Amino acid sequence: MSKKFKLNFLYLFLITAFILLKQNELSSQWISKEDGRSYNRSLNILSFPHHNFPKQNNFNNNDWVSVQTPSHVYYMTEVFFIDSLFGWACHAGVGIGIVKTTDGGVSWDSVQFGPLGDYLSGIHFIDRYTGWTCGSNGTIRKTTDGGFNWINQDFLFDTRFYSVYFKNDLTGYVSGGNENYRSLLLKTSNGGTNWTRIYTSLTNFSEIEEQYWLNEATAWFGGPYTLLKTTNSGESFIDMYQYVPPPYAVLGIYFLDNNTGWISGNDGSGHNIYKTTNGGFNWVFQDNPASPFAFPQINDIKFISKDTGWTTALVGYILKTTNGGDEWLVDDSSDIEFSELATYHNKKIWCSADFGQIWYLNLRKTTGINSGSSMVNDFHLFQNYPNPFNPSTVIKFDLRNSGFVKLKVYDINGKLVKTLVNEFLRPGTFEIAFDGSSLSSGLYFYLLDYDTKVETKAMVLIK
Repeated sequence: MSKKFKLNFLYLFLITAFILLKQNELSSQWISKEDGRSYNRSLNILSFPHHNFPKQNNFNNNDWVSVQTPSHVYYMTEVFFIDSLFGWACHAGVGIGIVKTTDGGVSWDSVQFGPLGDYLSGIHFIDRYTGWTCGSNGTIRKTTDGGFNWINQDFLFDTRFYSVYFKNDLTGYVSGGNENYRSLLLKTSNGGTNWTRIYTSLTNFSEIEEQYWLNEATAWFGGPYTLLKTTNSGESFIDMYQYVPPPYAVLGIYFLDNNTGWISGNDGSGHNIYKTTNGGFNWVFQDNPASPFAFPQINDIKFISKDTGWTTALVGYILKTTNGGDEWLVDDSSDIEFSELATYHNKKIWCSADFGQIWYLNLRKTTGINSGSSMVNDFHLFQNYPNPFNPSTVIKFDLRNSGFVKLKVYDINGKLVKTLVNEFLRPGTFEIAFDGSSLSSGLYFYLLDYDTKVETKAMVLIK
């Protein structure tokens, strides 16, 4: 079960009953966070990403697009983007644990862990190569090659982690709960090699499921019956839950500045979005059209300005406001559940969802992204020639503007075979020879990285 459903046992029962009425097949596909204790703790890459599953959304006449990832039956718990093209998402389920995109979410590819597992709930990257994920059974894993391989940094088996955040390559935080469902917050100062407890609550059923960092020092942490604030990077915490109308489970947090912010979640009676304009000391309930439903839970909330924001509803709605939350309207709907939101520079917004889906909406008209292709309008990567080849081939690309270029070749397991280009280039047409004499026959991939844009193509070596 995803991290958003850890409210209490009554809530869990109501959620399950509601979903079963809507989706008959869910009973055989749902993954409980407490199942799968035989989790394979060594995560190994099984395949290089090369399967794309684009799918257009036809529910409403708007611009939201749903994309089917390789994780067909699992709940996508969180999605994260480092720039306009590179993003990752994790899911609650056994098998494929991470999916990745290099074309802004138009298509997603699998980065597989071991065949057994519980769930992953949080994912965060500091650049295109270095990132962390966390989940059940104390799982904390780190990658330094964009998700192809993961390093074990697990904490304790009887803990659950829901959210991970890193300021840089050394300082990071994971949040969750211990064996008594008490909130737990850890910090590392050496990139995850060692973790230190910096907060543990005394109250059961108070796990920290969400963290939001406003700046280097100020952050908010929320969960069932929990809302904490730090202004000194976790050296101390202020209990802000005392100012929230109880009972309330905080599942989403977003602040524009030190004063103006929103929380989303559930109190069981429809009061699921609150706004503050004085730093969390007073909260005003904001109505929304999801309230009349059986379980009006708002999973996440994001704003791109003081007026415009989105939320995700458990009952299958994406809601939007254009007046700071005073009024929420349905922006799109589906018969699935929506989870976490992610934005990048007010250009695009993504949403993770159930049954392996990632949804996205272009906030600005973009050029150069073609559905099913990662070609961009200021460079073009050609198919190598000849292809198949033995033992050499030529890789050609065009640049319309100057920039730093990397051209690399990978094998089918995601291992770097050779770096062909790694330098600043001026506009022009370039032809790079690649010699595969020392390689075995098989499928290889060449990736052109130019000015935060990437294009990948496949080639076949036959001997």
